[in-house]
Amino acid sequence: MITPGYPLMPDSNLNVSSSLTIEALTNSLVFTLPISDFLLLAQRHAAIQSLYQKMMLYSWGYHHQLKVMMYQYSAAERYRWFLRYYPNVLDQISHKYVASFLNMTPVTLSKLINATSASCSTSDLLDLFCFPDIKSDF
Repeated sequence: MITPGYPLMPDSNLNVSSSLTIEALTNSLVFTLPISDFLLLAQRHAAIQSLYQKMMLYSWGYHHQLKVMMYQYSAAERYRWFLRYYPNVLDQISHKYVASFLNMTPVTLSKLINATSASCSTSDLLDLFCFPDIKSDF
């Protein structure tokens, strides 16, 4: 899951092909730059190298937050986290993709959606939890 405007960063080893696959589930625009062109620009312009470092730090922070969310939160807490950081996504893509992202079955996700709808509003639910904000300025 990537929020629009967030950087899609390569693996830390720039000399090998990425081991990650990214798939767009909605219409998307992605800017790419061949690594050879990037390395040439980074050698010539300190601002490019600085931007790259900031984006990598941001990306690592985001992935750290995902790991904490996946391994330390319950299914209900992961769902609440998802609602906070990806509002309206449930209306845009198949719930099976959301369930997969949250490491739960579609049945569990469905139960959480129904329980949330029946018990309180989304804003009431989100007020119960305080998660660190992953956005940062570049």
